[in-house]
Amino acid sequence: MASLEEHYDALRDRDRYEPIDDPATGTLALGDLPPAEVRRRFVVGEDARAFADEVGTDGVLTFGVSVTGPPHLGTLGQIRTALALQDAGFDVQFVVADFEPYSTQGYALDAVRDRARRFVAFVDALGSDRDCGRLRTQYGAADVTHTAYHLSRYADPARDRERVDVHDTDWMRELSATYDDRGANATDLGESDLPADWEPSEFTRRMDGFLMVADMLHPLVADGHDANCIVMGADELGLRPMVEGVRERCGTDGTLHALYTRLVPGLDGVPKLSRRIPSSRFTLADDPEAVRAAVRGDPDARWTVPDDVVVEMMRLASAEDATRVAAWRRARDENEDAWRDARATFAQEVAGYVREWRATAED
Repeated sequence: MASLEEHYDALRDRDRYEPIDDPATGTLALGDLPPAEVRRRFVVGEDARAFADEVGTDGVLTFGVSVTGPPHLGTLGQIRTALALQDAGFDVQFVVADFEPYSTQGYALDAVRDRARRFVAFVDALGSDRDCGRLRTQYGAADVTHTAYHLSRYADPARDRERVDVHDTDWMRELSATYDDRGANATDLGESDLPADWEPSEFTRRMDGFLMVADMLHPLVADGHDANCIVMGADELGLRPMVEGVRERCGTDGTLHALYTRLVPGLDGVPKLSRRIPSSRFTLADDPEAVRAAVRGDPDARWTVPDDVVVEMMRLASAEDATRVAAWRRARDENEDAWRDARATFAQEVAGYVREWRATAED
């Protein structure tokens, strides 16, 4: 099975991407974020150095998460990265995507709306600063829907998909096969209000995809930002080219950039943690004591979490700084007692996040 590190290496070998560390210029500089924090979180960028050097904190960084299920540790890592960049001086747009599960995946509207509300409350609880960006849903952003309609005359998705090499790596092909074999849908999860054999039309898929384009271009064409850097997991390689084509045709002076974050390997041999593959993860909706036991590595825990998965969970999801996380990673290889203590400390932290998420059900 291809590893995530092999996937990252394959991306670094492609001309399309920039390394986070460059021998000539050093680590990508992102506002006040220390270099170790940048290396901790990111794999490669697309025109990210131009964003950092020419625009910096005058630009906006856009994140998005889907609400097809409660957050897992990979989702938490994206939230933590968004908050770290906000603390480093950036305006951050954090989009809770609640239209796509409803429109193209068959989830009932009340299920996705309630979970979207909880995601917003959770991000707020972790420290989102509403004065330094925008935390929003898709459903509640009528202004972005207006932007989507305004930009639709520039849509050409087939052309935009073909304009840039986005061929899958071996790891991505394995991930796709795993989704086909083991992925759960809204019906499987008891969250659909549609017939079990329902499939979205191609028109619906295109509408949904174009709303994501508008999510990314709205800061440029409606909010007046000079640049938007999309921050995505290192498996989401097709979005930026699709958005870039519309950006070029619509005539905005704003520029588009991208940064790709590290991912967390999944449990049970799955390539990554995924809300759509239940065996790949626990979530923050699970029992906090069961989660604590799994992360701690208790032999009778409900989930078996290998050391390498815990290391990547720590890297992305912990609120500790990069120096502390690096010490935890070294302990894994050098000191059994220190590694056991590190897992226990991180397990306590994660159990706290579980309680924070569960509290959003009571709001």
